[in-house]
Amino acid sequence: MDEKIKKEKIEEVLSYNVSAEKNPFIRILPLVLKNLGLSYKFRRSSKSATTTLSNLGQIRVLPGYEDEIEQFHVMMGVFKTQEMKCAMLSYKDQAVITFTSVFQESYLQKAFFRNLAKEGIKVAIESNGVINEKV
Repeated sequence: MDEKIKKEKIEEVLSYNVSAEKNPFIRILPLVLKNLGLSYKFRRSSKSATTTLSNLGQIRVLPGYEDEIEQFHVMMGVFKTQEMKCAMLSYKDQAVITFTSVFQESYLQKAFFRNLAKEGIKVAIESNGVINEKV
């Protein structure tokens, strides 16, 4: 994993992912064919990953709305080959990290938040499940 998170490797993956949009042959194809191709490529590539982490970054709103909005949440839908997803964003002085999962048990989520707490990061947990445990 250390090899895959190096700047050069990430740039290589990003370049590959956007290379198709610069291909002159692909640019002239009708949209219906592009959609079929993207759907096929998505199904193939999704089999090689066990989960997805999506970071939306810092959310900003127009100044008149800042006091009206307490926080944002984001949830990603799961599918057959990726039964757990994680999404994160920040707003004002809060980071919100959301796990979406088909699994009844939440071992991974608990371990994740325990590690944050162990590092001295204040953690508050909201769940649609029952969590009677202090992090």
